[in-house]
Amino acid sequence: MAALEAEARAQSNTRFLAMARILHAYAPALEGDYVAARSNLAEVLATVTDPIVLAAGERLRAYALTALGLFANSLEAARAGLVNLPDAPATRSLRSGLHDSMAYNSVRVGDYETALYHLERTVELDTAAGRPIDGAVLVNNIASMFAQAGAHDEALRLAAIH
Repeated sequence: MAALEAEARAQSNTRFLAMARILHAYAPALEGDYVAARSNLAEVLATVTDPIVLAAGERLRAYALTALGLFANSLEAARAGLVNLPDAPATRSLRSGLHDSMAYNSVRVGDYETALYHLERTVELDTAAGRPIDGAVLVNNIASMFAQAGAHDEALRLAAIH
């Protein structure tokens, strides 16, 4: 984090400095404090106008809101990240991340069809961006869907893959 901030200051890059503020705001979630992360992100994002920074922040806010059980708010956050994000090759990874947050939300509410749709979108976007597909994450997400749907044997079988 310190290296990112130092480089951003050296380049006078306001976008990278804003991204660092987003990461600092989300940091409590890494210790399980999603309430603090939600509050911090709301404060930081209130003044953000850069659609790239906003998309990154709203993705993290969506994860925090889903973890808190605020599923509709999570979808609103993800949508807020997408709505003004330019549809360009440079934004594909951000779009992928926002779809991943919506897939996570969909799994948590038991809407597996929608979760699969969003997982497919992440793969499409990552492939189009030339990014490697994280098979372990996909397998874990699908195993989680199986487990929550009561298909425990299938979930265990998938979990054993990675």
